[in-house]
Amino acid sequence: MDWNDEGIVLTARPHGETGLVVSLLTRDHGRHSGFVPGGVSRRARPVWQSGNLVEIGWVITSAWLSHLEATSTPATSEEMQRGAEMVILILKPYMRGDNA
Repeated sequence: MDWNDEGIVLTARPHGETGLVVSLLTRDHGRHSGFVPGGVSRRARPVWQSGNLVEIGWVITSAWLSHLEATSTPATSEEMQRGAEMVILILKPYMRGDNA
């Protein structure tokens, strides 16, 4: 489920102390929203302005699958899907349009 693409920043909303929830329209993967740690930093802030063209990498972190690592069991596609659904539920209040 990891991929790289080029996209246009649609929205960027603060989340927590230093993060952003960013909505992007990507060339090959459509509209996606995701968390950007450190997105409100002085250096990153100009990058995440609406309308900017950005290179992005969509990554599922190992923290989401930490319960699987503890048992040394590889993640099945069903478990990956459940993890993705949990992330969508967490981000749903920040999403608009088709993804909401």
